[in-house]
Amino acid sequence: MIGLELFGDAFAPKNLQLTSLKPFTALKKLTHLDLASASVIDKSYEYILEMENLERLDLLVKMQKELREQIKSNHKNLRAGFFMDYDFEKNKFFEGKEW
Repeated sequence: MIGLELFGDAFAPKNLQLTSLKPFTALKKLTHLDLASASVIDKSYEYILEMENLERLDLLVKMQKELREQIKSNHKNLRAGFFMDYDFEKNKFFEGKEW
């Protein structure tokens, strides 16, 4: 599997809730992960570091700046998706990025 979209209803009172991201680390060929309308109960976003082949990550949640920067620096192939296009510090898209 190279792409996985776990999608709930973005407009419903509760979106899709995942217990943890740990089980997804076994997907070694995963290049696209879309969690835009999902939340992770245990906030285990550090497991994204083990998803070494990601090229696109769609994730709307705010996480610690240090972890966000570590994911960006460790994933040389990661170049697309909301995670890469949005400046979570300034709450706006990076210059030249539009959705």
